[in-house]
Amino acid sequence: QLVRDAQGHGVTVLPVCVQSSGWHAGLEDSGESSPALRLGLEQVHGLGQASGRQIEEARKSGRFMSIHDL
Repeated sequence: QLVRDAQGHGVTVLPVCVQSSGWHAGLEDSGESSPALRLGLEQVHGLGQASGRQIEEARKSGRFMSIHDL
């Protein structure tokens, strides 16, 4: 509901991304005049916070290049 409301008000909403999402949703440069809202890992059904934090930590070593990296 909140996502649809944001989109209805002209906010660009970006999907969850293993490469760039934090645990919570956040603002991200969209290349436009206003930032986009990037949905957080907490939106992934069945993904616990500990696993989400592990993904964030692992990302510090570089981008995931394959499912094996993840």
